[in-house]
Amino acid sequence: MAKTIAELSGLCDVLSNRLETAPQEVTDLWASHERQAEQLQAAREEAARSNEQAVHTRRELDRADARIESFQAELAAASQENAVLRQRFDDHLKRVETWSARLWALVSILIGAVLSLASGLIVTLVRK
Repeated sequence: MAKTIAELSGLCDVLSNRLETAPQEVTDLWASHERQAEQLQAAREEAARSNEQAVHTRRELDRADARIESFQAELAAASQENAVLRQRFDDHLKRVETWSARLWALVSILIGAVLSLASGLIVTLVRK
């Protein structure tokens, strides 16, 4: 029983020491909790800022995509217009070449007629 009383006395001392240090441990735990709460709040704020930046970036990307699609549509329209103009130009060149050939044929016929008339006049004048 003496041993039990000694053990109980030792346990009582241990518990007394724990009770004495408990307020400091609670204070330390509370300070640690406050630091962790502040860190958690800072992390939440940073996450909110990052989320806001991501939303802003997504909006910017959506606007850029819309502009790219608009430019692509304009480019397609310009390419189609360019093809039409090129075809019209080629048709015009063919017409000019056709009329040029006809004009030279007419000029050569007229030159032949003038030379024939001139030779006829020369022959007539020489006979007289």
